[in-house]
Amino acid sequence: TNFTEDNSKFENLLLGLNLSYLFTESLTGQLNLNHSSSNNDSSVIAQDIDLVTVGYDVVWNWITPNNNRPGFDVVFKGIYQDRTDNVLTTNDLETYEVSIGITMIFSSSAVR
Repeated sequence: TNFTEDNSKFENLLLGLNLSYLFTESLTGQLNLNHSSSNNDSSVIAQDIDLVTVGYDVVWNWITPNNNRPGFDVVFKGIYQDRTDNVLTTNDLETYEVSIGITMIFSSSAVR
């Protein structure tokens, strides 16, 4: 919390948790949880916003690279965000995003 000469109050908070897990040698996962809060109580502007973000990704090593050929990973990921404006509720926003992709990987011995 910071106070200024006109007794305005500013508060910012950020919390995060990241977890990774190796399910098998070819399947990994990651989960990210984040929460941020911003509160500005001044005579010029009032702001009180909370943002929650949840992200995840799962990676499957489909084909392992070797010296002569690349490998491929299949990636499935998503993110959810919830933005809550406690002063102006018309600014509230909830978003979701999911994607799937393929990544090409080269063996370090194949790159020269």
